[in-house]
Amino acid sequence: MAFKKGISGNPKGRPRGISNKATEELRLQIAKVLDTSFNVNQVTELITELDPKDKLQIYLSLLSYITPKLRSVENKIEVENFSIADLLKK
Repeated sequence: MAFKKGISGNPKGRPRGISNKATEELRLQIAKVLDTSFNVNQVTELITELDPKDKLQIYLSLLSYITPKLRSVENKIEVENFSIADLLKK
């Protein structure tokens, strides 16, 4: 390992609000394919002909490309040094 534990070669990391370059490139490529391959009116017409279940599936699939994914967060609380009386206090 080249770096000591807890110390990286880029301690400040990527600034907040700056998107991942690979993700941004993927979004641009998808937009480029959609712009050159499909007419928006044709796509809209095809989608309107689908069953509601299929429309929802398309919507959810596309939504994942424009919204950030939520991460689950785990909280651990150590209660070894507390008595039940301490825990019940307000």
